[in-house]
Amino acid sequence: MSTSTSASATQVADQFAFWQARCRGDSPDHTVGRAEAGYWRLRQRDGQIVPVFLWREKDTDRLCMIYNVGAARYVDNEDEFCERTFAYLIKNPVTTDAYKYFVANGRWPEDLPDVTEEVAARMGDNASPETIIDEIIKELRAEAERWLKSIGGEIKTQEQADKAANFADRFGELEKDAEKTRVAEKEPHLKASRDVDGKWQPIKRAADAAKRWAKGLPEAFLKAERARKLQEAAAKASQGQAVTEDDLKVRAGTRGRTVGLKTRKQLKITNEQAVWDRYVHDVRFRNDPDVVAVLHRLAFGDLQIGQPVLGAEIETVQSSQ
Repeated sequence: MSTSTSASATQVADQFAFWQARCRGDSPDHTVGRAEAGYWRLRQRDGQIVPVFLWREKDTDRLCMIYNVGAARYVDNEDEFCERTFAYLIKNPVTTDAYKYFVANGRWPEDLPDVTEEVAARMGDNASPETIIDEIIKELRAEAERWLKSIGGEIKTQEQADKAANFADRFGELEKDAEKTRVAEKEPHLKASRDVDGKWQPIKRAADAAKRWAKGLPEAFLKAERARKLQEAAAKASQGQAVTEDDLKVRAGTRGRTVGLKTRKQLKITNEQAVWDRYVHDVRFRNDPDVVAVLHRLAFGDLQIGQPVLGAEIETVQSSQ
């Protein structure tokens, strides 16, 4: 049995047809319990993704394997191998070039450069966490832009798409690191703030409640005084005497903020249907963001449970975001 990847040259070409179809994105028929020749990769329990090369030995049809650039060997129990390993391999074919790249470099073409240690060493031990994370993001973004330029500025292959997605995943990890650090750094201040609020807010609420209660005590008297002054003002006006604003004012209190009567206007609906009819076709009503949001929520909810909504339907939208 050959111990190198050149072993595939001694095999029947058709044994790699399934793998080639999977590399194209096709889903050819597969016999359960029989592994397919080709280049694959497997995520191990430790998170490392390693290559696996499978082929059939000429004449014997025995399954041969090179696992993680190790020595070539036979697979003794193919049924068990299919259940435990090939069931995962079948979902992850890799090209010959990708396999050779891993053999030569110990990593996959779409793997990202690890700039964390380089940045940390350059920034020094005194650098703050936010400075280091910010610099890592800048370095990785610059690396991503250089890579994108090197491939012509457009994703054209599965490996390139994988690498772009890996960049996005790494940026997402950095976002989580930044948020986690921010929360941890802010927590002592939040706790101190909560402790202060916990001590003073009950006292403030008690004072506010007592204030509102006390302000309500003279309300009936002030209303009566207001009515009395209005009568007096009307009498003065009927006699041709001038009436000033001060003649109508009523106040209570001799220190700080006094208590008076406030006049405010509020809406009173006397016929709700008439109001709906008045505004239902008003462009201001129809374009109001809150109204539109409620309309969309109701229509989407009805459609999801199978209720027809004239003028609306659910569409499927695909996005990488």
